[in-house]
Amino acid sequence: MSTRTKVFLRAVRAIPLRFLTGLLLAGVYPVGMKLMASWSESTDRGRAFGVLLGALTLGSALPHLISGLGPLPWRTVMMAAAVLTAIGALIAVLLITSGPHLDTRPITPSARYAITMFRERGPRLANIGNFGHMWELYTLWTWMSMFVLAGREQRGTGPVTTTSIIAFAAIGLAASRAACSAGGHQTGSAAPPPQ
Repeated sequence: MSTRTKVFLRAVRAIPLRFLTGLLLAGVYPVGMKLMASWSESTDRGRAFGVLLGALTLGSALPHLISGLGPLPWRTVMMAAAVLTAIGALIAVLLITSGPHLDTRPITPSARYAITMFRERGPRLANIGNFGHMWELYTLWTWMSMFVLAGREQRGTGPVTTTSIIAFAAIGLAASRAACSAGGHQTGSAAPPPQ
């Protein structure tokens, strides 16, 4: 079998799995944000969302940290990340409940919402902006290790386990602190809580 055929067959298997991963991640954000909102006063929600998105960022970067613990095969890294994710899911199912600020008004599901979010200008612009943001964000995160590795190879240092640690630091630590936490605190300072 030729190399091109092997690459094609791997892509045929990998692309649907990557799509499914993105779809499932998209299901985490709204549920997590609704739960966080249910535990936050409206004046403190921006800060709470910053903490939540920072935690999601750290979780997204976790495979890089695991890989940086030593020269591990990629399957071992993915299995370790999957086990930790399953443990997190179990904790969430068993321990997390809705908070006292949950909006309990009944919502009638409608397929028209999917059309409305693109028909009306405001929701359409917000959604397209978010889709673009997520595309560039996850693309950067996906390729971060490759950028670091390419730089190392250009300098002649070659691949080392610190490549993954650098990627984890850039994605998990810098992004979660700088973007998520600071953004959440900034929204909190725009509307200080009542005394």
